[in-house]
Amino acid sequence: MSLYMFYLCQPNGDARSFEIFDLHDDVAAFEEAGVMLDQHLSAAHVAVWCDERKVCTVRREERRWDGVASGHRPIRAH
Repeated sequence: MSLYMFYLCQPNGDARSFEIFDLHDDVAAFEEAGVMLDQHLSAAHVAVWCDERKVCTVRREERRWDGVASGHRPIRAH
């Protein structure tokens, strides 16, 4: 498990708040970012970091994966 920081960002990129979760992996962090967008309607996107590594940015308008770590949309292994 790792600590992930979720920054709730405005359209101009300013983060007015953040939350920290202890999660299993980057896929769980990506999924949590989508949940946060649903809960915080004023946020334009959520930037997710694990320590000094940017994990992803999930944007409301596209709900797309901007994965820095893997470069592609995460797929949970079965």
